[in-house]
Amino acid sequence: MMEGHKRIDSEIKTSDRKHAGNAAAIVSVSIASLFWGTTFSTVRYGFSEMDLSPFSFLFLRFLIALLSLFPLMFIKQIRAEVFRTLRMPVILLLGVLNGLSYGFQYAGQVSTTAGIATIMMNTYVLFTPVFQRLLLKKTINRKEIAAISAGFTGVIIITLGDLLAIRAGSISIYGALLVLAGGLFAGLYVAFSENVMNIKMNGKLLNPVSVYFSSTVYSVVVVFFIGLFFQDLPRFTNISYQTFALISYLGIVCTSGAFILYLIAVRKLGAVDSAVFTLLQIIISIVIALMLLKEIPDVFMMIGAPIVLFAVFLVR
Repeated sequence: MMEGHKRIDSEIKTSDRKHAGNAAAIVSVSIASLFWGTTFSTVRYGFSEMDLSPFSFLFLRFLIALLSLFPLMFIKQIRAEVFRTLRMPVILLLGVLNGLSYGFQYAGQVSTTAGIATIMMNTYVLFTPVFQRLLLKKTINRKEIAAISAGFTGVIIITLGDLLAIRAGSISIYGALLVLAGGLFAGLYVAFSENVMNIKMNGKLLNPVSVYFSSTVYSVVVVFFIGLFFQDLPRFTNISYQTFALISYLGIVCTSGAFILYLIAVRKLGAVDSAVFTLLQIIISIVIALMLLKEIPDVFMMIGAPIVLFAVFLVR
């Protein structure tokens, strides 16, 4: 009888720890979504108001993201793990995929709206389960399929006004297709990130900081060579304090901070559920536009937003 009680107590404690871990992961991905929810409008502002070219902008963002984590290299454990993970082919793959994803996004966002960029980039929510199934042989359950379908339907409705503008010819389809390519590479990144975050080194799971730092080294290299090819690399003497502040915000908060929080979440929630949760960034961007820019949501946003929230509810 005593052994039975002990087993039940052990199972309850294990269940409690699992729920606590999932709750912490949900908080992490929600905060990451909060940060990412500010990026599309911020990037668009950089292009329109500060006359920043796409690859100079992106290179500086990634470089500042990388430099912001350098103080952590003084921690012996992280430094040792970074040097080891830099030699892992899958970390190289993550870095290249992330660099290409953002490269296509920035190239396309110059000639399209923030709304179109949002929907095209968030196609990674659709691509992620496809790549997990085809490349990693993972199964997707019905609840996840329902959440993905609902979430992306909500995204389409929210941005329906911009989609109609493409059909009318007032917005370039070329820019939209470039951002769509960014969404495809983002889907690959998300699909492989779950596997990476479950790799053990010396009996311990990889540290999200080490994973992000190491992969971003390769992302910076990818973006540098893209900029070199298009003759679009920054001249540091021409950067104003305002531009530096904007890029620092994107690099430190919306890149390093958001991605580390995301990697923490993907270990617990998995790639598909984490991807659905990140759709919250669309809701957050609408709220920020309302509060700071006094932009009143249109009827499409008011219909689509609850559908996105329902999708997040399905995978909570």
